[in-house]
Amino acid sequence: MRVGRLARCRPVRSNGGRRTRTGSGWHNAGLGVLAVAAAGLVGAVVVDSNAATPVSAGVTRTSTPTPTSTPIATKAPAPLKVQRPKSGAVQAMFVGDSLTGGYFASDDSKRFRDLVTEAWRKGGDVETREAAIAHADTTKVDSITDVPAGLNVAVVELGTNDVDKTSVADFSSHYGDLLDKVRDASPDTAIVCAGVWQPPALAESYDDVIARECAKREGRFVPLAGIFDESDMRGPAGRPNARGTTDDFHPNDAGHRAIADALLAAVRLS
Repeated sequence: MRVGRLARCRPVRSNGGRRTRTGSGWHNAGLGVLAVAAAGLVGAVVVDSNAATPVSAGVTRTSTPTPTSTPIATKAPAPLKVQRPKSGAVQAMFVGDSLTGGYFASDDSKRFRDLVTEAWRKGGDVETREAAIAHADTTKVDSITDVPAGLNVAVVELGTNDVDKTSVADFSSHYGDLLDKVRDASPDTAIVCAGVWQPPALAESYDDVIARECAKREGRFVPLAGIFDESDMRGPAGRPNARGTTDDFHPNDAGHRAIADALLAAVRLS
C-alpha cells in the first residue's frame, strides 16, 4: 500500500498502516492513510471462587464456601449532549488516519465519517472538516491539524499507527497535546475519542491512554478493538478499491458501519 501524501486543505462535502500478519499474529506495518485537511458544507450541528475447607481424616466437615461477589453491571456513560446552534450549521471535525480517510469502504458514502455526518444531518445542517494522513502516527497528524474556533463536535481517531512504534508514555503525551489543541481552540466542543483499530491484546495499553486522556477533557471514549476482533468487519483482501487493493486489516463496509454506530451512540445532537 502506498503512503498517502499530505493534501492541501480542500472543501469536503458529505455524501468522507497497516499491520501485516504472520503465523504469530499482527505486526505493525503502518496504517494506510489519506492526508486531508478539509472543510465542507452540509448539514447538522454538531469472579468468584469457592474455597472448600480441608477435611481431616475420620472427620466429616461441612465446607464453608467463600462468599461470592455479585458482579456489578457496568453502565455505559451517557452520551455527550450537543446543542444545535439556533442559526447556522453544526461545526464538526474528524481527525484521524486511514480509517477516517475511508480505507477500505467500497465508496465514500460508506466510510464511517460520512455515515456519522449523514445521521447528524437528519436534524439540521452540518459543516465538516477533516484532517487525516495514512501511515501516520499521532504526532504526524497533529502537525497538519488546524483546529478552528467554534467547533461543536470533534471526533479523534488516532493511535493505531502508534502501537508498537511509539512508547505508551510518549503516546500519552502526544495524544494529550492533540486533545489540548482541540480544547484550547474550541473550549465548548464535544470530544469523542475512538480507540485503536487493533486486536484487543495489542490495543489495551494504548486504549487505556486514550480513555484516560479523553476523560480528563470531559470527552467520551469509544473502543474499536471489539469491532476489529470480528473477522467479518475486515477484508476480504485482494479486491480492487478506489484507495488501492483491499487487505484483511482495514474495515470493510460492515466495519465502517459498526464504527459509525458506536460513535453515534456517544453523541446526541438536539
